[in-house]
Amino acid sequence: MLTAGYGIFDFFMPVPLPHPAAEQFIWLGSSVVRRAQGVFFEASNFANLCGFFLLLVSTAFLAREERALSVARRGLRLAIPVLSLAVFVSFSRSAWGNVTVGILTFAVVSKEARFTRGLGFLLALTVPLVVLWYWAPELWGYLLDRRLGHLTQIFADPDLVASGRFETWRRALTIFQDHPQYLLFGVGYKTLPYTRLFHGEIIMDNGYMNLLLETGIAGLLGFVALSIAILKTFWGLARRGGEEIAFWGAMFFAFWCGQLVQMLATDTYTYWRNMIVFFGLMGFALNRAERAGTATKIRLVWPRRGPLKP
Repeated sequence: MLTAGYGIFDFFMPVPLPHPAAEQFIWLGSSVVRRAQGVFFEASNFANLCGFFLLLVSTAFLAREERALSVARRGLRLAIPVLSLAVFVSFSRSAWGNVTVGILTFAVVSKEARFTRGLGFLLALTVPLVVLWYWAPELWGYLLDRRLGHLTQIFADPDLVASGRFETWRRALTIFQDHPQYLLFGVGYKTLPYTRLFHGEIIMDNGYMNLLLETGIAGLLGFVALSIAILKTFWGLARRGGEEIAFWGAMFFAFWCGQLVQMLATDTYTYWRNMIVFFGLMGFALNRAERAGTATKIRLVWPRRGPLKP
């Protein structure tokens, strides 16, 4: 909440402190505005973190699992509009794709999601839209015309919709065709923004193709194996765990599905600060599941041993 709040405040009223920021702007009719980035280097990183917590509080609200977060229901109602506004002002469509896929996946996987709470969730989600429409009509117009309106032209001009990504991906395919050794071994992890092998930096904006060019087939297969392990683990928790453990399993399964979709447009695994948080909370959920399983075994065995003796 603090991270999202700072990013929102800095977007509307820039803080006079140096920010190591990427060159990410939106061009309005009267001004050029930097996209919200908070304390991060660039906007998509900020949106990825806020999107994760938006998914977390949204799924807890929909499944009536406030106790899993030790947050009151009114706290969730406050967090949803704040975090969603942070994602909106980052102007990252891939982050919204992540959140949308995550929520829909959770609704399918979880047995605890309640449709009756969906209306309250949608109401909380409309708060930032009303804020943008009323207080910043120029930003609202940009959001509709540029970020969403361009989606209608995806078949006519896909490069316009994807901000030039298709041209970069075609360039990568040409590199694989001309230099098949890179397809096998890659050119080195985290080197594309700096290497001069291809007469200039390459910002792939596609996690799978980025891994393929930097680490080769072996690196991409390693990431696929990691993703399968994550999905398999949390699918198992969602199906066999108790109520709270099942919530964490369904939430992380849904979140990783959203991450895999967002990777089609960004290199989300390069947001290493975020990954520390994500994998730390995954470890927390697995620890809770293991402890809950141990407690269940003790409860099942204990009566057979008879009453405790002093």
